[in-house]
Amino acid sequence: MQSPQPEMDGFEQALRALADGDILDQAMVRLLPESTPVEKGADLYGLLAFSDRKIVFKHFANHNWLSTLMAGSSDTMRDDKEITLVIDRRSVLELTRSAPEGFWQRLFSGNEPTYTLRYQDETSRETATLLLTVVHAQSGEKRFFEGLSS
Repeated sequence: MQSPQPEMDGFEQALRALADGDILDQAMVRLLPESTPVEKGADLYGLLAFSDRKIVFKHFANHNWLSTLMAGSSDTMRDDKEITLVIDRRSVLELTRSAPEGFWQRLFSGNEPTYTLRYQDETSRETATLLLTVVHAQSGEKRFFEGLSS
């Protein structure tokens, strides 16, 4: 069996190149449909990584055996494509984290903290918004937010 390490090393190098520096932290996130740069109704999962200079969101196309089976019943599965967003940290206007208040609300609501990232798009010069939730952060969700907001 071949080791996936060379492929992972190549991916990490490409991610560092997109982020314009060493990756400080990364998390698997869910981009909510209300996000500006996403097609209406899309609910995308991907990797959010950041360096001192850039924030990178990378969604990978669903090309696995299960999505292939499901493609017959859904046009969105067939149209799924890789998406890469690179945001200069200097263009971030606002980053907020909202979470259900109180222990019992967090326990029974099932809602994870939601991040709102507003930034100025470099090409269109318009304000764009990413709404996302963290599925799994390498360093923990709160520490990930602290690193992202610093």
